Amino acid sequence: MSASEERAGTAEDGSSGVRTGTAAVVAAVWCELFGVARVDPDDDFFALGGHSMLAVRMASRLRTELGLRVPVRTILENPTVDALSRLLAEAVESATDPGGS
Repeated sequence: MSASEERAGTAEDGSSGVRTGTAAVVAAVWCELFGVARVDPDDDFFALGGHSMLAVRMASRLRTELGLRVPVRTILENPTVDALSRLLAEAVESATDPGGS
């Protein structure tokens, strides 16, 4: 488990308890960059004070944590923790699916 996942491990997602996997990583990165103890699934990037330079930093952190190239545009077009987590979880699954299905 990465340090990011450990920090987000206590954040509840409101539906299934503790976050795991990609959702935990995304939540931890948001907490780190916004300087908050926890984020909720419906927290919005812009409402928390997000801006283009923070999106660049987030893209970099997500690439480090998930091994995925995350365009800044993807972050800006999926501004909630839940929306971004779902999209990136699909990308991680596709990247690790050897059959491509």
